Amino acid sequence: MVVEDDEVTLAVLKSAFDKWQLPVQAVFINSGVKALLDISHVRPQVLVTDLMMPGVDGFDLVATLDRDPAFASLMIVAITSMSDEDIERKGGLPARVEVLPKPVNLAWLHGFVTALVAQRRLAAR
Repeated sequence: MVVEDDEVTLAVLKSAFDKWQLPVQAVFINSGVKALLDISHVRPQVLVTDLMMPGVDGFDLVATLDRDPAFASLMIVAITSMSDEDIERKGGLPARVEVLPKPVNLAWLHGFVTALVAQRRLAAR
C-alpha cells in the first residue's frame, strides 16, 4: 500500500511499480484517512507512506497501526522531505519504520520491494 497525497509523486510511484513488473499487488491511496479505512481490508505486507499529509498524516497513520497488534508484522517505509530533527520534534517514529528522504530514491525502493519478493518466494519453498 502506497499512501501519498501529492498526485505527481503518487503517479511517479505508480509508474515505477508498473515498470518494475514485480509480482506484487500495489494499492495507491491519496489520503491517510482513506488508508486507515482500507488497510484492514487490503492487509498489505508493506506500507509506504508520506509523513506530511492533510487530515490524518503519516505520523498519525503509523502511530495508529503501530499500536494495533494485527499490524505487528507490517513493514513501514516513511517518505518525507523532513529532516531527522523535524521528525523527532513531531514525536519521532517507531524503530521499525524505515525513513526514505524525498525525492524518493526509486532504485532503493525497487531493491527493497525486490528483496521482499525474493524473501516471500524462499519462505514459500
